[in-house]
Amino acid sequence: MSKKILTHNAILVLIVLLGMGISYTYFIREHHRYESITTFKECVSAGYLVLQTYPETCTMPGKSFSNPLQKKSETNKLSVASSSNKDDFKNLMYLSDGQQVQLRDGTGQLVPMVQGDTTKTFTIVGDPFLQDINNDSIADTIFLLQSNNSRTNKNNFYISAAMSLRSGFTGLNILYLGDDILSGMFTYKNGEVVIGFNTLQATSTILQKYFVLDNLLLQEVIHK
Repeated sequence: MSKKILTHNAILVLIVLLGMGISYTYFIREHHRYESITTFKECVSAGYLVLQTYPETCTMPGKSFSNPLQKKSETNKLSVASSSNKDDFKNLMYLSDGQQVQLRDGTGQLVPMVQGDTTKTFTIVGDPFLQDINNDSIADTIFLLQSNNSRTNKNNFYISAAMSLRSGFTGLNILYLGDDILSGMFTYKNGEVVIGFNTLQATSTILQKYFVLDNLLLQEVIHK
């Protein structure tokens, strides 16, 4: 093997090792940054979503922090407000994969964080389901969203909710539900939002998924 080829191969190896080193350094730095966020103030400073609960709550993937400057004892001074517009849920901010999605008239876009990925457009579909999931005697709004996957040519479906608060309503997180859903029906049982649906691949089979409100986020419950 010539000296020129050896030199070329050595350069390639160095480039690969350099790339791996940069990726590892970035991962470690982001991990340390994530682990270092332990307070409401640090969560807000990092740019994560603040829910207008009382006390305020800053949410990030896997963590949430309440504002310690707002004391729960002060809640007695507040009156419960309700929305005067039944379509308010179509114009709120929601959270998808740690990113904020602003809906306007029921449609919003999620700009990809990775270069080369396509922008995801969410559109509210079907009729909303009204149910008090945070036990404040005001109906919350649970609904479906649809997004077309250009790579697979499938329609992806998601579930989300607008939760009632003392100041009105706030958007929660968006969770993946399934592909090519034909129809869905909501019910509420034992503190869980239940959706039954069928798909293009299984038109005669009713699938069910279960969701609860946990730590101010929708969480899927797996029943064995």
